Amino acid sequence: MYRVHQSDAPRLWAELIRAAGLTGQEPDALDRLLPVMTAADPTTRLCAVALQIRVTSYDCLAAALLELRSQE
Repeated sequence: MYRVHQSDAPRLWAELIRAAGLTGQEPDALDRLLPVMTAADPTTRLCAVALQIRVTSYDCLAAALLELRSQE
C-alpha cells in the first residue's frame, strides 16, 4: 500500500482499517482486511490480489511440507 499509494497511503490505510472494523492489532486482520481491499480502488484491489496470492502460496507450501514430513 505504501509503495504504490506513496503520500496518500496513510490516509487510505486508515480508511481500510476503519472500514474493516479493525484497530490494526488483531491477529485475524488479514482475513477481514482483504475483502475491504478488494472492494476499494483499482490499485488497492491489485494489492489485495497480490496479498491473496502470497497467502495461498504460503498455505500450499506449508501443507506440502507437512505432507512430506509425514512421509518420513
